[in-house]
Amino acid sequence: MSRPLGAVPTTWLRVRAGVVDRVLGLVLASPIAVAVAVLSVLVRRGDGPPSLIGLARSGRDGEPFRMWKVRTMRVADPDAGAAGAVITAADDDRVTPVGAVLRRWRADEFPQLWNVIVGDMALLGPRPETPSMVDLDDPTWQAVLAARPGITGPTQLVVEHWESAV
Repeated sequence: MSRPLGAVPTTWLRVRAGVVDRVLGLVLASPIAVAVAVLSVLVRRGDGPPSLIGLARSGRDGEPFRMWKVRTMRVADPDAGAAGAVITAADDDRVTPVGAVLRRWRADEFPQLWNVIVGDMALLGPRPETPSMVDLDDPTWQAVLAARPGITGPTQLVVEHWESAV
């Protein structure tokens, strides 16, 4: 994939950011793991298994990876995962009562710390997108995908209710 001029992060920046993110991820791993375990129990009690889901996403340079989340939506078939629209509306009836609280506090994102530790994601960066929504030939997407995706990004920092804004 060709990138626009100036969109290539230096090797030093990639290494430094990766090391800092992974070290912080490891420091946060224990308390976050406890929180994920508690949230998983709440999700299972409220709507049954599975409590964690792995979603296909496009990472740096368009490489696919599995992004982990605490499940916040109902599943029609426990073996199939959630079905329906790719983007969840603010009033989507697939969101469970427990899921609504998790989404409000963004606690459903906690398992993504694992993605940071293994190097798929960063703590801060553009949010990873569903592969079907990414055009690898578009220069704008190429620029976005030049960075490692993050647990939180500029959009989430600026727009509080970003799902309804989309």
